[in-house]
Amino acid sequence: MKKCNLCLTRDAIQENSHIIPRFLGVTILENPDGKRKGFKLDNDLNFLKQKAQQDSPKENYILC
Repeated sequence: MKKCNLCLTRDAIQENSHIIPRFLGVTILENPDGKRKGFKLDNDLNFLKQKAQQDSPKENYILC
């Protein structure tokens, strides 16, 4: 099993962990009208078909 990326000692068992802390994600995604909206940045050529996201990305098994 993979070790926690934060403490480096315990097993990483937490699911759905925010890669960017939630308080930063809310700040980054917040619009002047109070709604959160952002887009995933990657090298996908179909970027025009991407839907807006309201939360920062999450990943499984990176934290304890």
